Amino acid sequence: MKRFSNQKWKVVLSCLFSMMPLFVGLVLWNKLPDRLPTHFNYLGEPDQYSSRGFTVFGLGSILFVLNILALYITGRDPKNVNVSESVMNMVLLLVPFLALYLSLLVYGSVLGVKLSVEKWSMLLMGGMFVLIGNYLPKCRQNHTIGIRLPWTLNDAEVWDRTHRLAGYLYILTGIAIIISALVVKKNGFIVFMVMMMVTTLFSIIYPYVIYRRRHAGEEKQD
Repeated sequence: MKRFSNQKWKVVLSCLFSMMPLFVGLVLWNKLPDRLPTHFNYLGEPDQYSSRGFTVFGLGSILFVLNILALYITGRDPKNVNVSESVMNMVLLLVPFLALYLSLLVYGSVLGVKLSVEKWSMLLMGGMFVLIGNYLPKCRQNHTIGIRLPWTLNDAEVWDRTHRLAGYLYILTGIAIIISALVVKKNGFIVFMVMMMVTTLFSIIYPYVIYRRRHAGEEKQD
């Protein structure tokens, strides 16, 4: 992870915070029941449970490994010099924020904390869309972060145009998801899924269209 070699303290903090479910679980150990919810349906209701030991140690360990893997893959990208410092910071924060959310979700649900899973999941996803949208225009061609399609990876201008426009779309989508979470009382998850599908389809179709336009002459020669 050469790219992170000058940010060792950030890497250490990122890894420690990614294990938040483990630390919180150990602090609350005697207050936790023998079985904890580890999966929730689309209505926000727990539908799968695991033992206290597996949840506390397993969840923290899985997130720690996931964080290390994300940092390793990003750091080993042959084009990681194109990834800006702000984008690298986003990578360092993603799993710790997920760890914070899961800690609140899993432990809060058994300690009497009233938490609307659907609402908070949408708020989290909306915030992530806004965050990603803010960083997308700053991404330059690389094999790890961004809209990595054959058309964007083979043409730097297609990459830049796609990420500039997608950045605005992701931010607007994120804001709309957050508003839906706060306003829509029922079926908010359906709104989230529809908006995410529209954003995803745009991110695939738009670069394909502009790539075809830019390389139409080459295809005719072939």
